[in-house]
Amino acid sequence: MNHTIQEYLTQPNELEKLYRKDTKQFIRSFNELYPMIEHTEIVEVWNERLNFKDEAISDFNRKEFYVAILIAFLSGLTTRLVFYFVQENSVNPINTVFTIFGFLAIYFIIKNRLTKQRLILLFTLFGIVFWSVNSIQNTSSDVSILVYLHVPIFMWILIGISYLSNEVKNNQKRLAFLRFNGEFIVLYTIIALSGIILTGITMQLFYMINLDISEFYFTNIVLFGTASISILTTYLVDSNSNIVRNISPLIAKLFGPLVLITLILFMMMVIITGQNPFMDRDFLLMFNIILLVVLAISIFSIIESNESKITHYINCALITIALLIDLSALFAILFRLSSYGLTPNRCAVLGINLIIGIHLLGILKSYIKYFKKNEISIIYKSITDYLPLYGIWSIIVILVFPLLF
Repeated sequence: MNHTIQEYLTQPNELEKLYRKDTKQFIRSFNELYPMIEHTEIVEVWNERLNFKDEAISDFNRKEFYVAILIAFLSGLTTRLVFYFVQENSVNPINTVFTIFGFLAIYFIIKNRLTKQRLILLFTLFGIVFWSVNSIQNTSSDVSILVYLHVPIFMWILIGISYLSNEVKNNQKRLAFLRFNGEFIVLYTIIALSGIILTGITMQLFYMINLDISEFYFTNIVLFGTASISILTTYLVDSNSNIVRNISPLIAKLFGPLVLITLILFMMMVIITGQNPFMDRDFLLMFNIILLVVLAISIFSIIESNESKITHYINCALITIALLIDLSALFAILFRLSSYGLTPNRCAVLGINLIIGIHLLGILKSYIKYFKKNEISIIYKSITDYLPLYGIWSIIVILVFPLLF
């Protein structure tokens, strides 16, 4: 390649082609040639491009990496310690969720250097919810289960506040947080799959020498890894925004049409088979789970989609079907409320269905405006403006439901 580079030293376009064809070899060859060739303006520009090092940025990233490693270690260690007390029946199992999500919030608190007022707000909210959840006496009641199901939503909102730092009302920042969530899930899944393969190999190796390490391995290595890897994944996505940036849009393009086709077939089969969410409690529960998954996939698909009209038509169809599912679930839960009376489960399902329904309707209305004005920001705003309501609802369920029921 050395000779080829020399040949194209006066042709920037050809140099760029060589660079993109084999970047590593190009850098190696250019650096070998640099002392022996004339230092023209083009050569100097390429030398700076290939060898420029910003020491300040490098040092900062190194410090950030060490902080992430420390938080990851503390997260894994604390989670394992909490799980020990869970096994001893000394603490509530939900505290493992507080621990894992809590350290994710701590990562952003340290990174973004939150103001004193924001820190007081976060720790006050966390303290009240933590105390309320751990003060529940009957841990197997319907109310307690509802509370536990809403704890991850509340903690997700706290992480969001930590991520947004002092720009909580900034729609672009909120959009970046949603995109971070999608990329986090993609990367964490890849790492987790690698961990599952490693676990399988480890189990088999020790099994071959007649040693059963499964209990030790899962309660220590797997649990520690689950917590610590969440921090490392957060660091990788947050500090290297391009690490999964090319994968996420591809997944969104594939998932959007596939989920749409699946939902259409599902709705057709519901009608054909005569399944009735009005009378079947388990089927109604499945309806709501499907609704939450579709909402998450729809938002992910919208955020990661490009300016292609076809993609947005598919996303709009997804939102429409999700809204139909939500309306069916709403009518079903209203029927069950009027027929069988008020229970905490029915109130919780009604509340979340109303919130999701209004959100979906808002996104659908924004899509109608988008197709008229071609302004994608309208859709993004309809998604991000509504997010705090999920956090408010989770707080209502966690703090108010135990008092009412």
